[in-house]
Amino acid sequence: MSYPSKNKLIKGLGFHHISITTRKMEETLHFYCDVLGMSIEKETMIGNRQLFQLNIGDGMLVEISSPTPELLDAASAPIPLNHIGFSTDDLIGTVECVRSAGYPIASEPHAISSGPIQANIAFVKGPNGESIELMQFG
Repeated sequence: MSYPSKNKLIKGLGFHHISITTRKMEETLHFYCDVLGMSIEKETMIGNRQLFQLNIGDGMLVEISSPTPELLDAASAPIPLNHIGFSTDDLIGTVECVRSAGYPIASEPHAISSGPIQANIAFVKGPNGESIELMQFG
């Protein structure tokens, strides 16, 4: 679900996409499309790099790209990313989809209460080691 921007300084500012670089394109697309149900919105090439924009389901995007030439030559390239947060209406079912697809569950579903945020959350690991927070509100 997308929310209207309440940013008072920059009108209309909102989340558009997060970008993940991967050396495992096929597995990454499988995880985000087949396990989490996202759809490919756009596929393109930028030079020799493959890039996919995946629609989360509410118009917001996860961008998956192959490494730049300098990262491709590096033995391992860290992803400067803490975690990605996705909301869901069925936290338990989403975690079970991830688990049954063979991906690790870093933190089982549990309730949190932090100021105005009341939710149930879980953390899972994606195919590139990325941490993904799954949240169910209400």
